Amino acid sequence: MSADFLLFDVALKHGVAAEDIKSISRRADIAKARHEFCYRCRHELGLTTQVIGQIINRNFSTVSASIQKHAEGVQ
Repeated sequence: MSADFLLFDVALKHGVAAEDIKSISRRADIAKARHEFCYRCRHELGLTTQVIGQIINRNFSTVSASIQKHAEGVQ
């Protein structure tokens, strides 16, 4: 599995475009998809927050916050 596959999988699940996940949009549905993408990249692919940040054009600390936000919502 690759990050590109996860990107399209999460986008399809949430009904948003893959490019929306990489965009600067703060719309709730896109942000939720972005949080899930970050979480899954970290836990399923083992990517670092720095690498995930490069994929979605975000700072590593923003990625860390996204992962935590998604984890809190899942529990």
